[in-house]
Amino acid sequence: MQAGDGIRAARLFEELRGSIDLAIIDLALPGLNGFELIGALSRRPNSVKIIATSGIFKESQLECATAVGTHVVIRRPPNLKWVWLLWNDGPGRV
Repeated sequence: MQAGDGIRAARLFEELRGSIDLAIIDLALPGLNGFELIGALSRRPNSVKIIATSGIFKESQLECATAVGTHVVIRRPPNLKWVWLLWNDGPGRV
């Protein structure tokens, strides 16, 4: 499913609480940005597993994404085969 912006994504996570296992979140979401959304989601009990993606890669952004609770950070557009392989290998970044 696709939310389109961070505010809608936060609403969807609330509405579908417990039924979403994995989220791919763009760090540059409009409204509530990806960093804020990831931070909010990672503070919840039984938090969703998060893969962050961005077309702009700065080391400080990668460190911030990891600090707020991202499991994996990948370049955009995401390659779904990479997502599968990375997720099975655990946290990291490509």
